Amino acid sequence: MSRVSNIIKNTSRKKEDISKYDKELRKEKERLDKFLDREELEKEKSEGQKTHERYRRKQQSVNGADLTGLIRPARPAAKKPGTFFYGTLKKLGKDFNSDIVVMEKYFTLGQSAKYRPCSETNKIYCLATGAVLYDCEKGESFE
Repeated sequence: MSRVSNIIKNTSRKKEDISKYDKELRKEKERLDKFLDREELEKEKSEGQKTHERYRRKQQSVNGADLTGLIRPARPAAKKPGTFFYGTLKKLGKDFNSDIVVMEKYFTLGQSAKYRPCSETNKIYCLATGAVLYDCEKGESFE
């Protein structure tokens, strides 16, 4: 009889040990399952999505703190000579003291196609007719 009771006690003790062991490992299994699920989802995402989610997690971690360090200001667009219409030859001459080199830099594509500046004579000629349009020495416009 005692032998049977020992066997029963051993089996019940083993069941208790197994349940105790399962209880201890349950937290670890849940953590591992969560990690594997996240890894599976990460495989499906593109690099852009991953970068965006990292940015959002970083943003949420600061809990409404000042985020101005994360935002880069846009560069101011500087107007470059020749990319916009500055004005007529008379206005160019007046604003740039009749300096033919600087005036030529501020010509638009259309003005460059119509006018031929000559630094030797210090005059601007019309390409079509060959007539003098602006005399830089006198500051006179003949348009």
